[in-house]
Amino acid sequence: MVRLDDAMRVLSQGKGAPGLKVSRLRVIVTLLVLTGLTALVFDRLDAVDLEAVWQAVRAVSSTDWCIAAFAAAISFWGVANYDLAVHRFFGTGVAAADARRAGFAAIAVSQTLGFSAVTGTILRCRLLPTMSLADVTRLSLAVAGFFLIGWAAVTAIVLSVIPGSPARMPAMLGMCVVIAAVIFCVLRVPQPGAGWRVPNGLMLSRMIALASVDLGFAAISLWWFLPDEIAFTVFLPAFLLAFGAGLVSSAPGGLGAFDLVLLTILPQDHQNEVLAAILAWRAVYYALPAIICAALAIWGRPAMPAVATEPQGVCMNAAPAEVHLVRQGVLRVIAAGPGSGWLAGRTTHGLVAILDPFGGVARARVLQGLVVEARRETRLPMLYKVGARMAAVARAQGWVVVAVAQEAVLNPITFDLGCRERAGLRRKLRRANQAGVTAGPYRGGAEAALTAISATWRAHQGGERGFSMGRYSASYLAGQQVYVARLKDEPIAFASFHRGRTDWTLDLMRAGTNVPDETMQTLIMAALDDARAAGVARVSLAAIPGEHLLRWTARCAWLVPMRGATGQGLRQFKAGFAPQFVLLYAAARGWPSMVLLGAELARAIHRPPSLPPLMRDEVALGEQGNQEFAFAMATPKWHGIVRRSL
Repeated sequence: MVRLDDAMRVLSQGKGAPGLKVSRLRVIVTLLVLTGLTALVFDRLDAVDLEAVWQAVRAVSSTDWCIAAFAAAISFWGVANYDLAVHRFFGTGVAAADARRAGFAAIAVSQTLGFSAVTGTILRCRLLPTMSLADVTRLSLAVAGFFLIGWAAVTAIVLSVIPGSPARMPAMLGMCVVIAAVIFCVLRVPQPGAGWRVPNGLMLSRMIALASVDLGFAAISLWWFLPDEIAFTVFLPAFLLAFGAGLVSSAPGGLGAFDLVLLTILPQDHQNEVLAAILAWRAVYYALPAIICAALAIWGRPAMPAVATEPQGVCMNAAPAEVHLVRQGVLRVIAAGPGSGWLAGRTTHGLVAILDPFGGVARARVLQGLVVEARRETRLPMLYKVGARMAAVARAQGWVVVAVAQEAVLNPITFDLGCRERAGLRRKLRRANQAGVTAGPYRGGAEAALTAISATWRAHQGGERGFSMGRYSASYLAGQQVYVARLKDEPIAFASFHRGRTDWTLDLMRAGTNVPDETMQTLIMAALDDARAAGVARVSLAAIPGEHLLRWTARCAWLVPMRGATGQGLRQFKAGFAPQFVLLYAAARGWPSMVLLGAELARAIHRPPSLPPLMRDEVALGEQGNQEFAFAMATPKWHGIVRRSL
């Protein structure tokens, strides 16, 4: 738990969370700049009648004070929502009220005291005790960075649109740069799982909209104190430039830089009135919020863990075996309703629900919940590898639905090796037996051999696929049902299965070099025999790409480079078992979303980032008996606490 003294210790020692190191040189430079700017302002004050300025401040009516304060309150609504948008996008799990309160307090106090990156972090540490100091620091830097982007975009647009604005040509160039950056963030297909990196285009658009509200009403709050002769179209460009100068200076309240720029740009015959308006505005926009928020930070209710307000868990009894992919830390389980869940993951622009929801909640209700949650996270919803019924519900609600895969399903209890359709499989098994290949459950003691086999396979295939597909690690394999093929007692290949209450799903298939062609069939047959003995009525050999998808990926290979084969060999391998092929679908809310999220999903699968560290509180799922596992990590509120009784 982060406390205020932790942040102060970091500040004093110059170490700890990234980005919180305070450079003495920077402090000195800022103080020198502040001193110089203050000197310039006082030089301008020689021509100002300070008594007239004070009289102008005293002459402000109570109505003007109230209107300016109301405009400032709307501006701070936008300020508070900066933090909320970043919390939701990064999935911190902090409740909306706590996120807004911490953002409002941190920005109100830090912009008054100066050095906002440091003071804002300290305030957030105080008001968000459930977050680590490192995450609070990243959050503060992200909010500051997003606001600078928003200010730059709003300033460039205003200076470009309003005739006669200062620095109009550079502003138009800056607006083109901002537009190009937004388009880049929309069209790029980055790797998922990088929660603190460049935001998506939707997030940038939201931050620019919030900056428009914030800066627009902040300008109205100050303009209301100015004389009527100064038009808002003249004042707004000057205000935005002055506000930016105050941000760069890191001075308390932008003191010096803000005043100098505003006094220089606005008409010179209203210097007394402008200075009086600045003083009144600082009382409304800086001093009053800072006092309120300082008291809020000292006496306010600390933030509670997000999971405290959420259902205590999602019952995993009805979950498919493939839900165990969450153990790799890339996917999560979304709470789809009381006692129900949905396997899901994030891409840059998408919240992707994988497979059908489990737990018995109405499909239409679950789909609407996905839409709401995606909107909250500034992402687009998508379904992937869902069944025909879920696809029909999505199509009925206007979603675009396409068939993307076929799942090969077997029933071990009724599986008949002697049927005519499996004649080829029988021949392969005989050849494997003649070659001396044996297969059986993994009993331990050969971790190094399995790791070497996986490394060989990975080098030959050009890497592993990810996101909705498992990747090898020793601890991940320890939670699965694993079968090893041996030749002369030496491991030569292995296959792993996700094991659920009523079904098994094939996950990893890895083989070394110079392995007999029939080895993998032997492994699958060993698993089917054990599944039959355990009374399991459904074994999935996992999904293979559909014909439509193969054609489209071949055409779009220049956009999303693919790894591995085209899928024809895998199709022939699984078809040899004569399974039932079940169509699986993808769905999105329109073709633009389908194209964008489909490209991101393909990239996530074929070019995955490095695996995150496995969760510390993980319990090996392959153990016998009744146990529970919980995922104790900073997760969004929709993740809940996932529990399963084995």
